[in-house]
Amino acid sequence: MMLITPILTHLPYDFWQMTSPSLHPSIHPRLAINDLAISRGGALLIEGLNLELKAGQVLFLRGANGCGKTTLLRALAKLIPLRHGQYAINGVQHKADHATLMRQLLLVGHRNAGFEHLNVISSLRLMASMMNIETSPKQITEQIMAALDKMGIKPLAERQISHLSAGQQRRLALARLMLAADMTHRLWLIDEPFNTLDDDAASRLCDIITSYCNHGGSAVISGHGTMPLIPDMTLTLGITPSGELS
Repeated sequence: MMLITPILTHLPYDFWQMTSPSLHPSIHPRLAINDLAISRGGALLIEGLNLELKAGQVLFLRGANGCGKTTLLRALAKLIPLRHGQYAINGVQHKADHATLMRQLLLVGHRNAGFEHLNVISSLRLMASMMNIETSPKQITEQIMAALDKMGIKPLAERQISHLSAGQQRRLALARLMLAADMTHRLWLIDEPFNTLDDDAASRLCDIITSYCNHGGSAVISGHGTMPLIPDMTLTLGITPSGELS
């Protein structure tokens, strides 16, 4: 397997968020993949992938560096073209226009894509505006503070991002999930979220993902080895062209 290109660090490509509801979240699988093939740099990374993820389920995307984990997540966010095959999120086919498909998901890449010149709360306010969260300035501030508290970094609200540790910056990036937690029709695509997190932050993130899925949300989470969260399914890439689903 060839090494994949690192995920884009520019914010609009690192995660997309819109607030329109999905078309038919109750009658379609959250994610349906059929005979999917993806290549990077001319090398075929994934071929013949088939799976179905239902509302409330977690898929752990596992494999060694370069096996195609980030590539698959970016392909599901329509940032990388498919070689062949198809997928749908909430019944919305991948051939739909980009904005329509993006209403069905939230992608948080393995790079934090923060605004280092801003402080924590200002950065999340900007994130919220880019997500088109329709609420009053007072309410969004309350939501942001609640998200920071949930991730254990509320005391850092006024601190400039460039002055945060790697783990604190990762907590901040993952706090975006809390801003979208009420939109449980979204498919969360989270690339290596547990990297650089200490035990406390990992436990907090597990609670957030578990609560989201208990309310009907779904998530695809990439990582190495084991994950501090029991998934409904594990897809191990790199063993066979289509991966090994368990």
